[in-house]
Amino acid sequence: MQFFIDSVLYSYAQIFFCNKRWFGLLALISTIAIPAIGLGALFGGLLTNLIALLLKFNKDKIKSGFYGFNGILFGAAVFFFFKPAEYIFWLLPLFIIFAFFISAVVENFLAERFNLPGLSYPFIITLIIFFIFLRSYKNVEFQEFILYKNNLEMLPVFLQHYFIAMGIMLFQPSIIAGIIVTIGVLLFSRVMFVSSLITFTFTYFVAPIIFRAPIPDTIFAILALNVILIGFALGGSLILICKKTIPLIL
Repeated sequence: MQFFIDSVLYSYAQIFFCNKRWFGLLALISTIAIPAIGLGALFGGLLTNLIALLLKFNKDKIKSGFYGFNGILFGAAVFFFFKPAEYIFWLLPLFIIFAFFISAVVENFLAERFNLPGLSYPFIITLIIFFIFLRSYKNVEFQEFILYKNNLEMLPVFLQHYFIAMGIMLFQPSIIAGIIVTIGVLLFSRVMFVSSLITFTFTYFVAPIIFRAPIPDTIFAILALNVILIGFALGGSLILICKKTIPLIL
């Protein structure tokens, strides 16, 4: 049981390039902000790690969250994009299993052929296939993309956008979720925290100039999410910190 709990918590932490169990717990707690999405994420992590364990995959990789984080992302994404329905509950476990096998294949292929990590490729591939598959269904209902400000509109707009971008890494477009995640990042790595601020600030001021128009909040949240992840990856996770790091990130 301890092994299984660890595997789930480390799976949450892996999304943020982190290897700390307490960080995974904080990330899990943050998903309570939007419970339906949070439960989908938890189910994805549990089922993925259970399958890996039953099929006798490498236990060290399972415990480290190597397989589970793609399941978490897929489970969260399904309830982020689609309203709960009977067909969703039938398809979700099938596609989580599908995502696991894609993860095993993609990770092995990229590692052997190019010496590269798979990262979230399996999740992205599975989600695209899921979207294509649902085209055969009638009356598919999409969720409305809402930014949950949790009665914290008194915060500066800059901080509101920053926290929402941090939360949406777990498909939780919520200021509360973002605050919890930010606390975890700050405690885990000040370098990653600073990198996230640099990338977000750059995007916040430069993106409207590039697009020559105000960017809708929902679109900006997705944009900011991706640039912060780049800051995490290049700001001390996949590349060592040096004097060239910040120009590289920008």
